[in-house]
Amino acid sequence: MTNERELGWDDEIVNDGPEFIVLPAGDYNFSVAKFERGRFAGSAKMPACNQATLELKIQSPEHGEVTVFHRMLLHTKTEGFLSNFFTGIGQKRKGEPLRMNWNAVVGASGSCKIIINKYIDKNGKEQTNNQVDTFYEPTAPVQPTYQQPAPYTPPVQPQQPVTQQAPFPTGTPPQQGGGFTPGQFEINRREIIETSRLSRRCKSGHSKRLGRKRIQKHIINPSYRNWQNDCIQ
Repeated sequence: MTNERELGWDDEIVNDGPEFIVLPAGDYNFSVAKFERGRFAGSAKMPACNQATLELKIQSPEHGEVTVFHRMLLHTKTEGFLSNFFTGIGQKRKGEPLRMNWNAVVGASGSCKIIINKYIDKNGKEQTNNQVDTFYEPTAPVQPTYQQPAPYTPPVQPQQPVTQQAPFPTGTPPQQGGGFTPGQFEINRREIIETSRLSRRCKSGHSKRLGRKRIQKHIINPSYRNWQNDCIQ
C-alpha cells in the first residue's frame, strides 16, 4: 500500500499516475463510487441549472476496473436522462413518478452501454474518452417483502388394505348333515309305489301295511320273497 503524504516544493517525483484507458464500445457492469453536487453555468442551448457528477467504476474483463465520469443536468429538458439513470440503478420504474434520492446513489450498481466519444481539447487536438450512452433497466424482478402463501397440498388418503378372496371351489363340496343325498328321491318314490302294490297282494283281506324296513329291503333286493310274512297289523 502506497503511503500518501504532503510533498515539499523541492521533493523528487516519479509516479506518472494511472494510464488513461479508453474502453471499447459495448455493455459493461458499473457501480457508483462517488457523487458530487455542482452547478452548470449555462450555455446557448441550456440554461443554468444544478449538475450531478458521478464517478462510475466500470468492470472490464480485459482492463479490470476503469473510471468513467458521467454528468447529468437537473432540468426538465434532460428529465429523460435522469429517469434513465434512476431506472438503471433500480430506484425507478418506467411510467411511475420518483422523488430523486441522491443520498442512495453511492454504492448503487447496474449495467450500461459505453461508447467512444471524440472531442477537441483546449489545444485544438482531437481526443477520445468513454461516455455512458444509456443505462439498462434491471432484468431481475423485485422480490416481494411478504411471505408467499404455500400452495395447497391435499392430504394423503390412507390406502385401504387389500382383502384376498378365497378361490372359487371347483370340486364337489362335501355334503352337510341333513342335506340332499343324490338318489334319495328316487328310493322314496319307489317305496310308495311298492307299499301300495304289496299291500294289495297281502294274503289277509284286511287292511294291512308293510313295515318300512321290509319294503326298503324288497326295493333294494327284488328277489326277496318273504314279503307276505312281513305284513303287520
